Amino acid sequence: MNPLVPSDRDWPEDAKHENGNYLCHCLTCDQHFVGYKRRMTCKVCAKIAQDKWSALTPEQRAEKEARTWATVRKLFSELDK
Repeated sequence: MNPLVPSDRDWPEDAKHENGNYLCHCLTCDQHFVGYKRRMTCKVCAKIAQDKWSALTPEQRAEKEARTWATVRKLFSELDK
């Protein structure tokens, strides 16, 4: 990956921000992209995730959110031990 060559994975809209031109690593696809320094997902993977979320029914979304929050609560309760 050459950061000087634009990629579909980059977030060009981040460039106007002070911390918007960092070489980042996508935790989903393991590829590099240019974007805000704290981004963890490239634009391609973010779009895929957004499309999957949009395709869910409200009930499916609620169920998925409930599972996610249960996992978060479990992690934090284990940290308190």
